Amino acid sequence: PDALLMLLEEANIPSRIHHPNVVPIVDIGSDANTRYLVMEYVEGCSFHELLRKSRDERPLPSILTIIIDSLRGLHAAHELTDLDGEPLGLVHRDYSPQNLLVGTDGACRVIDFGIAKISARLTHTRAGVQKGKIAYMAPEQIASAKEVDRRVDLWAAGVVLYDALTGEHPLRGGNDGETVTNILRKSFRPPSEVGLQPPACFDDICKKAMSRRRSERYATALEMADALHA
Repeated sequence: PDALLMLLEEANIPSRIHHPNVVPIVDIGSDANTRYLVMEYVEGCSFHELLRKSRDERPLPSILTIIIDSLRGLHAAHELTDLDGEPLGLVHRDYSPQNLLVGTDGACRVIDFGIAKISARLTHTRAGVQKGKIAYMAPEQIASAKEVDRRVDLWAAGVVLYDALTGEHPLRGGNDGETVTNILRKSFRPPSEVGLQPPACFDDICKKAMSRRRSERYATALEMADALHA
């Protein structure tokens, strides 16, 4: 039953987000006792696959286009309102390379809002249950599932950007426990000093997106997209 409710929510949320950088849900159907979603087909692959196949060469224009696209789609989701125009407070909570689809048209689209949090949702996440990929979770997301807002997605975007630019994850440890400890406490080197050593102009962007103080992060995904565009 929990999985079915999550499936229905995943269909409900993207169906109300009308943006070229979000994969829309076309329909939801059933076959005997099976429910399924019909999504717009994206010819291409995930950003995760692209990064895995391009470990030693990461062309900056391509990386920036993909992440800027995803941030604009994310912003559209964050700004979603109800029929009365009241903000729904949607948070993706699982922004990661696996959930960014890159089409052969070069455009990036965000998928998988199934674990997103809406403050006024009909069902509620069970207390103490964390959802998402640990390596991309913000500190407050790990510490308390109740205290999350759109800035956890901006932390994740900073991690994805850092990883994509350098070829190295800034905080991943040898196991989940070590990764959690790193996220909560460990400092990370500027991307310009790590791995593929991208230009230093990205150092401050990653630092701001991945600040452990939420108030020091970008206020919106669009603000971060504009910084990358500049």
